[in-house]
Amino acid sequence: MALRKDANNLLPRWLLEIDQALPVCGQYLVHGNVRDTYLIPDGESFKPCSIIQSLWEHLSGRGFEFLLVYDRIRRLYLHKPNTEKANALTKLDLTNLVELSDNLEQGEVSPNCFPEQLPDILQRLVDSRAVQGAFVFDYASRLVADINEIDDVMTSFFVAIQKLAETSDPSPLGTPPVFNPVFWIADNERDLPDWFVVGNDRIRSVSVPFPDIDSRRRRAEGLADLFPGSSDTHPATRDKLIDQFAKITEGLKLTSMYAIARLACSQNRPLSDVSEVVRSYKVGVPDNPWASEQLRIDIGNAEAKLKDEIHGQNEAIERVVDILMRSVVGLTGAQASSNSDRPRGVLFFAGPTGVGKTMLAKAITKLVFGDEKAYTRFDMSEFSAEHSDARLIGSPPGYTGYDAGGQLVNAIRERPFSVLLFDEIEKAHPRILDKFLQILEDGRLTDGRGDTVFFSEAIIIFTSNLGMHRDEVSGVDAMSNTYVTKRVPVFDEMNPPDHKDVRAAVQEGIESHFRDKLERPELLNRMGENFVIFNFIHPNVAEIIFSDMLRNVTESVRELHNVDLDFTEVEDRLREICTASLKMGARGIGNMLEVSLINPLSRLLFFSEAVKRQEGTIRILSITEVGDSFSLQSDEGTD
Repeated sequence: MALRKDANNLLPRWLLEIDQALPVCGQYLVHGNVRDTYLIPDGESFKPCSIIQSLWEHLSGRGFEFLLVYDRIRRLYLHKPNTEKANALTKLDLTNLVELSDNLEQGEVSPNCFPEQLPDILQRLVDSRAVQGAFVFDYASRLVADINEIDDVMTSFFVAIQKLAETSDPSPLGTPPVFNPVFWIADNERDLPDWFVVGNDRIRSVSVPFPDIDSRRRRAEGLADLFPGSSDTHPATRDKLIDQFAKITEGLKLTSMYAIARLACSQNRPLSDVSEVVRSYKVGVPDNPWASEQLRIDIGNAEAKLKDEIHGQNEAIERVVDILMRSVVGLTGAQASSNSDRPRGVLFFAGPTGVGKTMLAKAITKLVFGDEKAYTRFDMSEFSAEHSDARLIGSPPGYTGYDAGGQLVNAIRERPFSVLLFDEIEKAHPRILDKFLQILEDGRLTDGRGDTVFFSEAIIIFTSNLGMHRDEVSGVDAMSNTYVTKRVPVFDEMNPPDHKDVRAAVQEGIESHFRDKLERPELLNRMGENFVIFNFIHPNVAEIIFSDMLRNVTESVRELHNVDLDFTEVEDRLREICTASLKMGARGIGNMLEVSLINPLSRLLFFSEAVKRQEGTIRILSITEVGDSFSLQSDEGTD
């Protein structure tokens, strides 16, 4: 094929690197995105080619006569064979090594060729002064099952080809003279022995990247006609949609763009729906809950509903609803890019413990996705070790747990539309935090197996108690002569401060932790202004929370045993006991209610005649504290 004069400037960058090195290097380890499609200049346009097709299209334009390929399935074959190429092979005098097949249309040279024969074939090729050809080891990553355990035969094979790389010279047939090159097509640079590749300047490492915006723009232009009705679209509108197609497929292969166009065709989706088709392709779910009209109605009414469920957190709820509205209209990350793939919503819940952070996260899950099963919680105190990131994203090949995958990537694969809660994020190891940089910025993460998962449809929630405690020097350790510190509350829980004071303390605590202690200000920047600061539980709010919990106990007994409970005589005393300390927030109120009421009530119900009859009302007459426990007296007796 004759390439136009400026074609070299339009070659894929990896192929241009090979072209420039042909006069000085004889072997190439080509790795990375090697199973994609690449756009090769073809007259005044481009045509999509595989990596071997791309090599041949370019090499044949430079006068190469043939391309010989080896892989473990087809063994040895000619790429796009014809009689002239077969004749060129005979010039190499290979008749003593391989038997040329009569089936040249299939390109088969020798179905019985094994690796130990290849060094001799390659020796003839690279030393030839009669023909100009190239050799490709395709799927080179699969030449050996385990690169760390190579048998003697394969060791000799690599040593022989290593020596060949050191002794070969350029062929005089080219102008300027170029080598008869050998290409290794591998998934990763380390898929060949280190001693064979590392530090060997005779084997050039060439990385094949994912397609850049220019390549995606050219591919999008070529695929536009696959979208129904594309030819009827106004040219200016069509160009804008093609640009959009190229931008929103960042990080995807050109083969994926073709699959997206085919998906649009099968769903009868026009080019104007390209964003929705790309979303469907990434997450593998055709329906989009974020586009539901019912969701708009639910979020429009969410503020009042959430305030009825979660008491004393009006400012936090108002902030959350604003962010959810932004998520529904698709403006998350819009200030950075009009085609952002960031998570639909990012929230950082901060403030005292036990004030409703987890409860609000579950309420958001039910509100947006209609099912609390779409909620996954990660206790980040379990990820404080350096290598615990493998539990989140999966172990790399060869390590224990590789087949199981990671908890985080498995969760988002199973439910791309979900809420992911990372509880007490400050307890995670800094190495774990680095993973969130990619999630928050690009909305995707590469797991231990090298697969990409997408977070663009999820809500990410972090929680933290930073700013609620400070370290205070309490003395000096006599043995080590070092200061001893203890954590003390910043505020008095029984005299809760104003919300603005809590906000100031929380922001100072978070900034100090991420900027000074962890030296990760970039993660703080990714959070943006998505901080939701929770209030302390005020005494009047504590009474409301207590009343709700007591009502829940009454309703549970009624549903389970068809018995009513009357707490009129003891309700004030119970309220006093349960709200005496607000140190642990609403959770502390619940814990005290369990100790002072539910435990003794369970003993009472266990022997209750009303429960046995499954009817009637039990009146609780008094409550008595007995040591560390409590006792109840009812109209049926004492528990």
